[in-house]
Amino acid sequence: MDLENTLNDLLLAREVPCVKDSQGRCVILSPLTFWDHDKEAVNLDSSVMDTLSSANNISFEGGIPLTPEMVLAGRGSNEAGTFDSVMFLALTFFLPDTDCLGNSERSKWAEVLGSATKNTAELIIQPREPTLVALAVCDALHWICTALLT
Repeated sequence: MDLENTLNDLLLAREVPCVKDSQGRCVILSPLTFWDHDKEAVNLDSSVMDTLSSANNISFEGGIPLTPEMVLAGRGSNEAGTFDSVMFLALTFFLPDTDCLGNSERSKWAEVLGSATKNTAELIIQPREPTLVALAVCDALHWICTALLT
């Protein structure tokens, strides 16, 4: 929770563009959504894996469904369709990349990551070439889906 808040605060303070929620904070896909970003609720949860496994009604900004697969990486399982271990928690921030072949936005993000993890973690950045992806946007009220290229 502290890392998530620090990253969000640094993005806003350094005016790094991000997709914002209704309160002006950066939209983040986070495992903390399963506990409504409540530190006490996480600490009191006697079965974290069960909470993470029951994603039926979990959603974020605007009712978009959130599944454990979106926020947990390195999942292990003894049974098909379930998981009983997780190696990494994943935070996803939505940052525009207007300079597709340049590095200006990526370097700003790397600086924010470096500042946020300065004395607490080793930061390893592996740059990749940009890729073109198709994004499906669905209107939940009308069940209309449109394919967009980004």
